[in-house]
Amino acid sequence: MKVVLKTEENEGRLVGKSLVLKFLRGQDNLLGDMTSTETWNKFILSSCQSCLNSLLNLFKKGAKKNTYEVAEQISLEVDNLLWLLDILEDRQVAEEFALMWAYQQKLASLLKKVWLDTRHLVSCITARLFAGIRNGKIFAEKDTRQLLLQTWFQAL
Repeated sequence: MKVVLKTEENEGRLVGKSLVLKFLRGQDNLLGDMTSTETWNKFILSSCQSCLNSLLNLFKKGAKKNTYEVAEQISLEVDNLLWLLDILEDRQVAEEFALMWAYQQKLASLLKKVWLDTRHLVSCITARLFAGIRNGKIFAEKDTRQLLLQTWFQAL
């Protein structure tokens, strides 16, 4: 999974993503082991946190000097986060990611300092979360939903 998250080449990323998804689905079907499932969920969530940390650093860099390279790296991290969110939704454990995203006040405050295209990419994560909550794919408590709105509504 870490290789897929760090790969910049599109075709390799697509193949890697597909293989990881098949592996994770196979693990769940074969083992059915709660410990293994919990371990994978924690690993996926730690990967999300890693991507969020990277995204915040890129936003700080972009706020100082917005370049095409920074925008490309931000695009890659957003793609990673959307992919991880898909996995978490599929595994029915995306509420922890929703809470992580709700606590990204620093990222939200830097949003207006980067290119419009970059802001659009980040808004896709927020939109996916709200759509998932609305459709019942993501269970988020009232406090989490409220914090999501407080953090991201004005920023977007």
